[in-house]
Amino acid sequence: MFRTARALTAAILSAVGVIRVAQAQTTSPPPTPQQASPMQEGIRRHERLPQRALPGTAVPLGHAGSTTGELYVTHAARGKRALDVLIHFHGAAWLSQQSAESLGKPMAVVSLTLGSGSGVYDRTFRVPGTMDSLMTRTQRLLDSLAGRRITVNRLFLSGFS
Repeated sequence: MFRTARALTAAILSAVGVIRVAQAQTTSPPPTPQQASPMQEGIRRHERLPQRALPGTAVPLGHAGSTTGELYVTHAARGKRALDVLIHFHGAAWLSQQSAESLGKPMAVVSLTLGSGSGVYDRTFRVPGTMDSLMTRTQRLLDSLAGRRITVNRLFLSGFS
């Protein structure tokens, strides 16, 4: 195809020139600036909740050989024979307790903080019977605090991460 090295070199240099011209003509336009989010909240303030003293009863709830849990019974639950139970995984116990108290309903809150990351909860509750054990311990404490058998109506689960 090429009779001499000079002809091959000329063809290569010509091809390189064509590629450079093509690259110069196909430069990308500058990126478009990011649009501002249309989601804006101007109706209410977003302040952190202050921790406050609560009128209910809080007791330690040992779990899995440690004292990482707490049982809180709302003020509205006093004297009641039935209540709802909220189990809150991972987070400050006072926040879920304060939230339950603000509802003004008979509730118990089980707050569990077992460690950092979801793995510790997966490993703990993957063991058969762990949830049953937690509910049995909760039932015993509720019965003991009330001095009689307490009926659990509904069970709620929540978590924070």
